[in-house]
Amino acid sequence: MRVKQQIYSHISGIDLVQAKDGVWYILEDNLRIPSGASYPLIARELCRMASPAAFREESVRDNRDYAALLRETMDNVNRGGINVILTPGRYNAAYFEHSYFAEKTGAVLVQNTDLFVENNILYMKDYQGGKTRVGAVYRRISDEYLDPLTFLPESLIGVPHIMDAYRAGNTAIINAPGNGVADDKGIYYFVPKMIKYYLGEEPVLRNAPTYLPYYEEDRKYVFSVGNNASRRNALHAVHGTQQGAFSRAAAADYTENRTLRH
Repeated sequence: MRVKQQIYSHISGIDLVQAKDGVWYILEDNLRIPSGASYPLIARELCRMASPAAFREESVRDNRDYAALLRETMDNVNRGGINVILTPGRYNAAYFEHSYFAEKTGAVLVQNTDLFVENNILYMKDYQGGKTRVGAVYRRISDEYLDPLTFLPESLIGVPHIMDAYRAGNTAIINAPGNGVADDKGIYYFVPKMIKYYLGEEPVLRNAPTYLPYYEEDRKYVFSVGNNASRRNALHAVHGTQQGAFSRAAAADYTENRTLRH
């Protein structure tokens, strides 16, 4: 499904690690529902209060504009109406972040019971019994629970017909449903190749060296390493660290199963 403005990943959470050789590597891409941005903001704010001199004297990158950038992102894709942050509720582990960003961006913090769809347009109920159109939803709910009429019917935290409003182009959903495909560990291996193929550019940051036993050369390397922690899709080996790997037994099982299938 094509979305308005062709923006699928509005907010990206990229995990980085610095190896012993000083090179920064990308460990994984989080493009579905990236979380955690509020915690460094709060930590930096407390550090600035405790030691303001350190921020005056040292070259510390200022991150205080994050909320403004988030608001700008929501406004940019807004289809007409208010911005809301859709939370599963106060029992969710990241509820603090949901409420924090609602406060900082001026968006309305809502749960599924606050929203409804009418004629493929998403509305928020108000306390006077009226309704306000919603133009952008920063959702903090996984795809499968987002709309019980499209995904899991047993979902109690989704908004019925929200996907209809989304398909009609009447509201934006941040990030786009389906982004989980892009941050799957099996896709990670191909990201540098996709950058070269589609953009004709070399990646600015490198992936952690990764091996996919589907390919013979990679499979040979997997067999050559010792017994390390098993990982489902690929082997990550950052210089000086092991970020997870196929064990010999796992690689052998993979090869055997693949042979049987063919």
